[in-house]
Amino acid sequence: MERKWGNIVKSNASRVGAGILLASLMLFGIGGSIWAGIELRQTAKTEWLNKFRIDAARLTDNVLFWMSKTKVNLRAISSQVRALEISEQVQFMKLVDDAASWDPDVVFDGVAFAQRVMRPERAAFEARWDGGLRSLRGDEGAAPDVFEAFAVTMSSVGDGVLSHLNDLTTHPALRTTVMTAYRLPGHVILGPTYVGADDRRMVLVATAASVPDAKGVMVAELDITDFFNVFSADSLPKGLRVRLIERDSEARAESVFLPIVGDLTPGPEVVATEVLRLVSGQARWDLNWDVTTEYLGGPSDFAALLVQIGGSLLSILLFGTIGYLTFQNLRFHSQVAERTAALSQNSMIVQLTMDSIDQGFAVWNNDQRLVVWSRRCYDFWLEPPKDVLRVGMHVRELLTHLADAGAYGENPDNEIIEQEYDRIVAAGESSEDQFATPGGQHVVVRRFPLERGGYVAVYTDITEQEQATRNLSLANDELVQQRRKADAASQAKTDFLATMSHEIRTPMTGVMGFADMLLEDDLARDSAENVHKIKDATQALLTIINDILDISKLEAGKVEIENLDFHLPSVMRDVVSLFEGSGRSGLDFELNLEDGLPEAIKSDPTRIRQILVNLIGNATKFTQEGVVTVSGELQDSDTDHPYLRISVRDTGIGMTQETISKLFVDFSQADASITRRFEGTGLGLSICRRLVELMGGDIGVESEFGQGSTFWFTVPYVEATSKVLAHGAEKSSRSVEIKTSRPLNILVAEDNEINQVIIGETLGALKHEFHIVDNGAKVVSAHEEEDYDLILMDVRMPEMSGLDATRMIRGMKGEKATIPIVALTADAMAEHKKNYFKAGMDEVATKPIDRRELTTAINNAMGEEIHLSVAIRWGTEAPPVFSQVSNEVDHENNEVVSSFLKEIEQISDAN
Repeated sequence: MERKWGNIVKSNASRVGAGILLASLMLFGIGGSIWAGIELRQTAKTEWLNKFRIDAARLTDNVLFWMSKTKVNLRAISSQVRALEISEQVQFMKLVDDAASWDPDVVFDGVAFAQRVMRPERAAFEARWDGGLRSLRGDEGAAPDVFEAFAVTMSSVGDGVLSHLNDLTTHPALRTTVMTAYRLPGHVILGPTYVGADDRRMVLVATAASVPDAKGVMVAELDITDFFNVFSADSLPKGLRVRLIERDSEARAESVFLPIVGDLTPGPEVVATEVLRLVSGQARWDLNWDVTTEYLGGPSDFAALLVQIGGSLLSILLFGTIGYLTFQNLRFHSQVAERTAALSQNSMIVQLTMDSIDQGFAVWNNDQRLVVWSRRCYDFWLEPPKDVLRVGMHVRELLTHLADAGAYGENPDNEIIEQEYDRIVAAGESSEDQFATPGGQHVVVRRFPLERGGYVAVYTDITEQEQATRNLSLANDELVQQRRKADAASQAKTDFLATMSHEIRTPMTGVMGFADMLLEDDLARDSAENVHKIKDATQALLTIINDILDISKLEAGKVEIENLDFHLPSVMRDVVSLFEGSGRSGLDFELNLEDGLPEAIKSDPTRIRQILVNLIGNATKFTQEGVVTVSGELQDSDTDHPYLRISVRDTGIGMTQETISKLFVDFSQADASITRRFEGTGLGLSICRRLVELMGGDIGVESEFGQGSTFWFTVPYVEATSKVLAHGAEKSSRSVEIKTSRPLNILVAEDNEINQVIIGETLGALKHEFHIVDNGAKVVSAHEEEDYDLILMDVRMPEMSGLDATRMIRGMKGEKATIPIVALTADAMAEHKKNYFKAGMDEVATKPIDRRELTTAINNAMGEEIHLSVAIRWGTEAPPVFSQVSNEVDHENNEVVSSFLKEIEQISDAN
């Protein structure tokens, strides 16, 4: 009886507490409705102001669009003057009259051309125009004698600022505008306002221009007050006003603001003001947009009133309903607790059975409350206390205990518990999942539904199974990591070599470029010989860099062998002719093609040429005088496929058998004495060996000390499948003159100042016009603003690379996207070139700059013979003998190679 009365008292207390809570919530809901109405009223005002700001921004865009149209019209007039070669007043006035119909929204008060007159040219200019330069400063008359003046020579008006022979630099506002425009060709400069005729506020617009025999600026006057009066009448919504304030462009301690349209300050009826700054050229304007309550009828209060009244009524209705449901729920939970307790008394036999099994068993009813559990669950649930682990325990109570025991990390919040509860409920009565205990156990939970609702959860410890799987995964990860380290070491070496190649080629461009510029001067024979020695030494260093890159690509397996049809004897003659024209005295060359040597074969002509150049170069290096003989023959083999055997025999110093064994090894030479006498990196023969092996052949040497050497290599003979033609080989001239069929307007992208000078001199010598910028963003901007015939594009530049700039240009519309682009770069590796073509470039020319290579690339990109090469021979006199690169230069080259190797070893060790 006492227990029953206790339950009644406890139930009544719950109802009283719930009633107090609901009443409090209802009052809170009414207060919240009132507060929400206030917030909505403020939001309505904010939205109203936002619409005003959007309109202000749109109208500002209209002003900007008008400004851009004035610039376009003036640029168009300037272009027509230049294209039609207008230099007379009558023609100029007719053009300006015609231009008035191009865009009815743009009305110039006057248009004029002002010629740039330097101080030394002033007397001749005034004599030509039969009058002196006039000043715009009051009644002073003649303009002062200054270093630079801009005098009006053609004008569409007869008086005012743009009158004939007025010096625009004598007016402070006009001086800044015209001088800025002249120094920024391709740009249209908008100047500050000034007081014109009849006290009107005028603005000068200027752009660099030219007429026959003169350069200067094209200028136009605009009445800014008239424009804004018309703009306000036609475009402004009701309740919206505009005031134009100009910021003084002169340097002052404090800013000076001049009202141009409207007053300096808003009127008392103005609710808010939006200030938008306009900066264009030398113009500094503030557009002040004022809004009054007439704009769109002002902010709306209807929604705020609706929320305050309706929200209060809804709160009363809602919490009344919730109160009824809450009391019903309390009664229901009381009944559930009593029935759950009765069920737990009948589960004792089941409990004893489950406790004897190593797995954990737990029965949960439809309300996620615990009915029966086994002893093993106590361990999996981290030993919950008796006041938690009981019949009728809700899943949330178990989750709270697990959180307190550290199952969900340190300091978990209630949100984590609710998320875990929602996950269990969403999984359903037939599901499976896993969890890990803080002690490191891994447990699988499988749930099986019961016929009358609820489910049985079975807990199984799979820690040992997971550990075995983890050990296998770690072993596999270790193997993958080792492979990645090896790949990273190889890639680091390749990337380092490519970077160093680029960094060395960039200054070499300056050396070879200035050497070419010196050779164009009228030098004495000794000086010319010294300049050629500089070029030879630089070319020797470039060869070493190319050898190191070849070794890197061969080791990385990135060299691909081509199979092309070509004429073998022509290739051999070409290589021999290169050395015959080297100027070496006392050394002859012979080409011996055996009978039966096939002419048309299928192989890699580039690699065969590279091997021949290397072998003949070695022969000339170790043969001071005598004969170098190049032979070719068809050789039988033990297989079904014959081989081609090409050999190079010299009458030089020869080698012993001991030194022969050291050949064809990376960075190796015959012996120390040879290294001291001839220098070198020892890369050439190693590269030849690797290339021959890739082509399926063999390489070797036969030599006797003091009797010369014979180097030979073989490649499989495969007959050509198409017809090939022989071509003759001429001995190369020492100098080549390049003729230009027509001048081009070229945009150059180059950030290195020395290279800018070299490229400028090179293009100037070829009679081309050019404009140089130092990053990719400026390339895109310059290309958009002016028409060019070609772009020479560096690849590595600050702010925007050449590749990104090329992609942006190719994404443009119309003819701008099709301009020929030639990469001019020190990144000479084949994989880099593929990226250039993929980005949209048409041709590639490498640094150091070779004029024949550059002009050939331009010809290919343009699709026409812009440049023609004319060989210049030395005449009747014998050509000067240019010695091979000195030992001192070779020694410096070896130091570069040694530094490369040390860097590569460090990178490999680090990885």
